[in-house]
Amino acid sequence: MHEHIETKFPKAKKRICLITHYFPPLFHISKRPYYLAYHLSEMGYKVCVLTTSKIPLYGYIGKYPEINFELVEIPNKPFDLLNKLLETTRKRINQNQRKIEKIDQNIDRNILIKLKGFRDLLLKIFGPNFDIVMPWIPPAVFYIIRRMKDEKKAFDAIISTSPPPSVHIIGGIIKRLFPSLKWIADYRDLWSHDLYFSNKFSAKISEPIEKFFISKADQITTISEYLRKKMNNMMNKEILIVRNSFGEKELTRVEKINTKKRKKNKIKNFIYTGAFYPVRRSPENFFKAIHILKKKYPELKNLMKVEIYGVPNIPIEQMIKDLNIQDIVQYRGIVDINESLKIQEEADYLLFFNLTEIENETEKGIITGKLYEYITAGTPIISIGKVEDSEANQIIKETETGIFVKNEPEEIVKTLEKIVIENQDIHFSPNIDKILEFSSVKMAEKFAELIEH
Repeated sequence: MHEHIETKFPKAKKRICLITHYFPPLFHISKRPYYLAYHLSEMGYKVCVLTTSKIPLYGYIGKYPEINFELVEIPNKPFDLLNKLLETTRKRINQNQRKIEKIDQNIDRNILIKLKGFRDLLLKIFGPNFDIVMPWIPPAVFYIIRRMKDEKKAFDAIISTSPPPSVHIIGGIIKRLFPSLKWIADYRDLWSHDLYFSNKFSAKISEPIEKFFISKADQITTISEYLRKKMNNMMNKEILIVRNSFGEKELTRVEKINTKKRKKNKIKNFIYTGAFYPVRRSPENFFKAIHILKKKYPELKNLMKVEIYGVPNIPIEQMIKDLNIQDIVQYRGIVDINESLKIQEEADYLLFFNLTEIENETEKGIITGKLYEYITAGTPIISIGKVEDSEANQIIKETETGIFVKNEPEEIVKTLEKIVIENQDIHFSPNIDKILEFSSVKMAEKFAELIEH
């Protein structure tokens, strides 16, 4: 249950449409829009979340969280049909097999990895213009038009939060049809100049398209200084930063950080909860460091263990097996948010991989939402990346919740040796006031200010 939190905003009656593809029960990058919808509704706004119907092809599907707002799911017909075809295939296979659950998991994982690989190939060629949820644009637009024609249900403002680009296309169309409607375009990733998939060919095609739709936005927001500069250079207008945040479940544990007693365990437990991505965020060098340490200290399995939780997206288990470190490192699969938060609290150290294989300038401006969970855990963070002056590391430094280690096996070995073999601790002195600046309530209040002004 959510704990009610008073804000400085009076109870409002404005109707807001939040347009987003990533939203619960989809497990992946859905916290920002969820907490935005929840807290705006808590403030008194009439919130309608307009999103796609969720299918396993988009990622891991969990449970619906607590909802105090209207939720409208628009079908994405081509992928809904593909999902039904896959479900039919699974049923036929299961009829001839006894180990249904294991087969289902293997089928889902294999299909998802292959489909994501094919999608990534198309993205590399065409850039972020290849938006797999483009087909939902017409029904989403028509839904909003119908609402706008009903005085009792018409929206006063819309917030589109990307990725993918389709949400801003919907926002741009609606803004042109209803100019008096306030529109905030929120960027969690870029569009034309996407940091992972854009290239000169795709950027040349997509930039004029993006400018056409986004130019009508009343306000553009993004999550980091680096992304703000990128957007400002393209749009030549003021871009505001509204950081990602942690939620109310995490807020309750912030208050316990200073009273939390850290156990001195003989076996040090290193935890990672989150997703991995090819090239972007990989644990490969960390695994190599453990392989080196294991050769140097054969008893290492009695001194440390590493547990990986979350969506793999890369063959983690094969990487572990190839390096022969499966007695130390184990992939535990996907767990729900409550279990994930508990695991973080009980760990000795949290591993944070900060775009470990991307060029330096890109890494500086990307802050994955996982970091905002981590800083509330009362557990030291080991941030592994290429550059120390990234915005993610700046947050860790300001909140005094961990250290930076360069993403090179030799450097990682030195740090692990100090912790595991020499039994030295790392700097960890959480600044509660700084941590509280990143709460989801603060984030929602910033959007409320934009809506009101």
